[in-house]
Amino acid sequence: MKEFFTNGGITVTGGEPMAQMEFVTELFTKAKTKNIHTALDTSGAYFDRNNLKQIDKLLAVTNLVLLDIKHIDGVEHKKLTG
Repeated sequence: MKEFFTNGGITVTGGEPMAQMEFVTELFTKAKTKNIHTALDTSGAYFDRNNLKQIDKLLAVTNLVLLDIKHIDGVEHKKLTG
């Protein structure tokens, strides 16, 4: 995998990558063994307090989280994002 990179890393985005959390965790785990920087671009929609072990496992192999908070209601969106 590393031979395809001269600089940078990989970013997993969507759809929603946390819908495939086990796959992304495995991908990032393998990337980390090759010293490849990992980034997760998520809306956070799949965050579930009942699944913290799996989330912690994913975050342990994630260098950067790009959290894109959205809300369908314009007023509520502005409250969330400023």
